[in-house]
Amino acid sequence: MSGLRHIALKSRDLKKTERFYTEILGLKIAFRVSPEMIFLRSPKENDLLNFIESNERIRSHQGLDHFGFKVSKTYLKALEKKLKQNGVGSKAAEVEAQSTSAIRMAIPWNFTVIR
Repeated sequence: MSGLRHIALKSRDLKKTERFYTEILGLKIAFRVSPEMIFLRSPKENDLLNFIESNERIRSHQGLDHFGFKVSKTYLKALEKKLKQNGVGSKAAEVEAQSTSAIRMAIPWNFTVIR
């Protein structure tokens, strides 16, 4: 194995998901497979997040705990401001073990992201 290609996540509202990840977090649209599936990429990397629209109920044992993005501390500060402007709850934290800043975002449609 040479690396991770993508992670596929379910979304109850693909339009809201796309807006959040592109307009607020700054990911770019890599491609669409269908109206119900989109692939987003980091601006400077080839990693992909794949979102699939689904009304399927997620069970507790299927949950995603978190995933992280590589960002600078400057970007992190700007992101926290942007999250507040868009009504997304967040809490900044210092992760001492990694000597880096982190932010936990409560995304309104079912999961939390930590950086």
